[in-house]
Amino acid sequence: SILATPILIPENQRPPFPRSVGKVIRSEGTEGAKFRLSGKGVDQDPKGIFRINEISGDVSVTRPLDREAIANYELEVEVTDLSGKIIDGPVRLDISVID
Repeated sequence: SILATPILIPENQRPPFPRSVGKVIRSEGTEGAKFRLSGKGVDQDPKGIFRINEISGDVSVTRPLDREAIANYELEVEVTDLSGKIIDGPVRLDISVID
């Protein structure tokens, strides 16, 4: 199964970006599998704020966040095989922007 613990990110961080903010773990290992992230802030507007390393599960933010604009993001993490077929998930990943 996928372990996606909530991530807290301070608002208005300064560069450099992308910046690692957390990690998603799969208990059964990831050999021959890829992590995939989706939702608001990834593939829905505002797009491109978050991304995941498909091999390691490291989650990163690509720019400063504004808590007043959006305080919480609810993303989904899946694990796929090399052909793109879902083999685990989706699991919710909560990201909160803090002062």
